[in-house]
Amino acid sequence: MTVARHMSIVVAIALLVSGCATDVARSLQDSFNAVAESVIPSVVRVDVRTHTRPEERTDGAPAEPDRFFWEGEGLGSGVIVHRDRSFYFVLTNDHVVAAADSISVVLHDDTAFEAELYGRDPRRDLALLRFTSNRAIPVAKIGDSDGVRVGDWVVAVGSPFGYQNTVTVGIVSALGRSGAQIGNISDFIQTDAAINQGNSGGALVNLDGKVVGINTWISSRSGFSAGIGFAIPMNNAVRSVDTMIRGEPIEYGWLGVSIRSVDQPVASALRLPVPRGALIQGVFPNSPAADAGLRAGDVVTSINGVPIRSSDDLIRYVGDIVAGSRVGMALIRHGSSMLLTVDVAVRPVDAQIRSSSGGVWPGITVAPQPPGADPGETGVLVETVDAPALAGLVVRGDVITSVNGDAVSDLIDFYAAVASDPSDAAARDWEFTIRRSGNEITITTER
Repeated sequence: MTVARHMSIVVAIALLVSGCATDVARSLQDSFNAVAESVIPSVVRVDVRTHTRPEERTDGAPAEPDRFFWEGEGLGSGVIVHRDRSFYFVLTNDHVVAAADSISVVLHDDTAFEAELYGRDPRRDLALLRFTSNRAIPVAKIGDSDGVRVGDWVVAVGSPFGYQNTVTVGIVSALGRSGAQIGNISDFIQTDAAINQGNSGGALVNLDGKVVGINTWISSRSGFSAGIGFAIPMNNAVRSVDTMIRGEPIEYGWLGVSIRSVDQPVASALRLPVPRGALIQGVFPNSPAADAGLRAGDVVTSINGVPIRSSDDLIRYVGDIVAGSRVGMALIRHGSSMLLTVDVAVRPVDAQIRSSSGGVWPGITVAPQPPGADPGETGVLVETVDAPALAGLVVRGDVITSVNGDAVSDLIDFYAAVASDPSDAAARDWEFTIRRSGNEITITTER
């Protein structure tokens, strides 16, 4: 084969590949065009008018951290998810509208409607708006977020900074991200599609034009898109939407425990094989957990056979359980495996928990001694004190070395010493020996 003929073949193959690549790119472009055209009519801008600053909210919700959007006036989005005759229902984020004095929704053609706050689910940061129109308005197609995979193309539609009908494109970067740090119990879809202030409540859509997520927050030091955005999976929202449309209150399952995830230091201190599970740090008296025999120091590893890898897993799983259901719980107590049966109750509001429980037992969260501590010094480090009887007596940074005369060298010793029924424990006197600034102090409580 001559050099000239060889070069001709190479050029021909290059042109063919180039042509194929162009065809693929145009096909993908056509897909984005089709998605945008089908979804934009069902995504609205949410205009909120309020006289309450975020830090002054009176609805019981915490002030939003820096990376959790406060949407302000004219900065919010929503998705039309249901129609009932002339009533249209718009799904958005609760933090967009929770403190609103008045709300309006604006369609893609700039038609505006006054809307009412029809329902709220603060724990998932979801809210449902309702407005009335005699004209036909498209309702979004709802997708199956359980079918979303890392690497999927997704399209974000919303009103960042008030720029309505904005479409951005990216991929699914990760699944199952935690939102506990912003007070949201969803396991988020992470995307690099650009999301900014005003996108909250807008749609995350797959290439079939179906909504698979509700854009909610970003992780960014600047407050602007850094390619790390998060959306509530649509399957997490459907149950709440259906309940709100029926006009029923949102209910969550409740065990009555305070928990934390098991990291490597805790796993080592509790002699666990892997740093996985949810450590019960406290149990409310007369709660489902107390009645079932759960105790502080137990590490929950699965519920109904579903692995519990972290405290977020336990919160999400229990929250979705219908009140009155009985579940099987696998746990590790003082190094031994156990199985318990728990009857899940309805989660009360925080005020009800505080007033009805009388506190959480033992009301002290502890941790292993930090790296660098004297190897000869035993005990557990006090991180927080919630028990009213110990307030001002035991403080953060104390090291507990004995409970009721029983030596405490590590976490297992501590939890074994306080492993009483919370209702019985509240009626007993307790003696703690602590080490503080090199001094040994004995604290006695009368309950």
